Amino acid sequence: MKIMFQGEEKECMISVIKAQITAEKKWINLIFVYGISETPMMIASNIPIKSKEDVIKIARCYLDRWRIEEYFKFKKQEYNFENFRVRTLNCGYGIPN
Repeated sequence: MKIMFQGEEKECMISVIKAQITAEKKWINLIFVYGISETPMMIASNIPIKSKEDVIKIARCYLDRWRIEEYFKFKKQEYNFENFRVRTLNCGYGIPN
Protein backbone atom coordinates (compact mmCIF):
# COMPACT_ATOMS: atom_id res chain seq x y z
CA MET A 1 0.00 0.00 0.00
CA LYS A 2 1.12 3.57 -0.59
CA ILE A 3 0.73 6.15 2.17
CA MET A 4 1.74 9.73 2.82
CA PHE A 5 4.01 9.85 5.87
CA GLN A 6 5.75 13.01 7.05
CA GLY A 7 5.11 14.72 3.71
CA GLU A 8 6.53 11.86 1.67
CA GLU A 9 4.76 9.06 -0.21
CA LYS A 10 6.03 5.68 0.94
CA GLU A 11 5.44 2.18 -0.34
CA CYS A 12 4.59 -0.12 2.58
CA MET A 13 4.07 -3.81 3.05
CA ILE A 14 1.57 -5.09 5.59
CA SER A 15 1.17 -8.44 7.30
CA VAL A 16 -1.13 -9.64 10.06
CA ILE A 17 -1.12 -12.43 12.65
CA LYS A 18 -3.53 -13.41 15.39
CA ALA A 19 -2.08 -13.32 18.91
CA GLN A 20 -2.95 -13.50 22.57
CA ILE A 21 -1.21 -11.20 25.01
CA THR A 22 -0.68 -11.96 28.69
CA ALA A 23 -3.25 -14.26 30.29
CA GLU A 24 -6.16 -12.71 28.39
CA LYS A 25 -8.30 -15.28 26.61
CA LYS A 26 -9.26 -12.93 23.78
CA TRP A 27 -7.43 -12.93 20.47
CA ILE A 28 -6.17 -9.73 18.85
CA ASN A 29 -4.77 -8.98 15.43
CA LEU A 30 -1.18 -7.77 15.25
CA ILE A 31 -0.67 -5.80 12.07
CA PHE A 32 2.90 -5.15 10.96
CA VAL A 33 3.59 -2.19 8.66
CA TYR A 34 6.98 -2.35 6.94
CA GLY A 35 8.58 0.53 5.07
CA ILE A 36 7.73 3.57 7.17
CA SER A 37 10.85 3.38 9.31
CA GLU A 38 13.76 1.02 9.87
CA THR A 39 11.73 -1.15 12.24
CA PRO A 40 8.20 -2.33 11.46
CA MET A 41 5.29 -0.56 13.10
CA MET A 42 3.06 -2.89 15.12
CA ILE A 43 -0.65 -2.15 15.44
CA ALA A 44 -2.76 -4.16 17.89
CA SER A 45 -6.43 -4.30 16.95
CA ASN A 46 -9.51 -6.20 18.05
CA ILE A 47 -11.35 -5.34 14.82
CA PRO A 48 -12.29 -8.53 12.91
CA ILE A 49 -10.31 -9.10 9.71
CA LYS A 50 -11.88 -11.02 6.86
CA SER A 51 -9.91 -9.77 3.87
CA LYS A 52 -6.81 -7.95 2.67
CA GLU A 53 -8.91 -4.81 2.28
CA ASP A 54 -9.84 -4.97 6.00
CA VAL A 55 -6.14 -5.01 6.95
CA ILE A 56 -5.41 -2.01 4.71
CA LYS A 57 -8.41 -0.09 6.07
CA ILE A 58 -7.36 -0.72 9.69
CA ALA A 59 -3.76 0.32 8.99
CA ARG A 60 -4.89 3.52 7.27
CA CYS A 61 -7.27 4.38 10.13
CA TYR A 62 -4.54 3.89 12.74
CA LEU A 63 -2.05 5.94 10.71
CA ASP A 64 -4.62 8.75 10.30
CA ARG A 65 -5.27 8.64 14.05
CA TRP A 66 -1.51 8.77 14.67
CA ARG A 67 -1.36 12.09 12.83
CA ILE A 68 -4.07 13.46 15.12
CA GLU A 69 -2.22 12.23 18.21
CA GLU A 70 1.01 13.84 16.98
CA TYR A 71 -0.88 17.12 16.49
CA PHE A 72 -2.21 17.01 20.07
CA LYS A 73 1.25 16.13 21.37
CA PHE A 74 2.74 19.13 19.56
CA LYS A 75 0.06 21.49 20.92
CA LYS A 76 0.49 20.20 24.48
CA GLN A 77 4.24 20.72 24.31
CA GLU A 78 4.08 24.06 22.49
CA TYR A 79 1.61 25.63 24.95
CA ASN A 80 2.85 23.74 28.03
CA PHE A 81 -0.52 22.06 28.57
CA GLU A 82 1.17 19.13 30.33
CA ASN A 83 1.35 21.23 33.49
CA PHE A 84 -2.23 22.52 33.16
CA ARG A 85 -4.63 20.99 35.69
CA VAL A 86 -8.39 21.44 36.02
CA ARG A 87 -9.29 21.46 39.70
CA THR A 88 -13.02 22.04 39.34
CA LEU A 89 -15.36 21.85 36.44
CA ASN A 90 -18.21 24.30 36.59
CA CYS A 91 -19.83 24.56 33.21
CA GLY A 92 -22.70 26.73 34.45
CA TYR A 93 -25.43 24.28 33.53
CA GLY A 94 -26.37 23.28 37.08
CA ILE A 95 -24.33 20.10 36.91
CA PRO A 96 -22.72 19.42 40.30
CA ASN A 97 -18.92 19.08 40.51
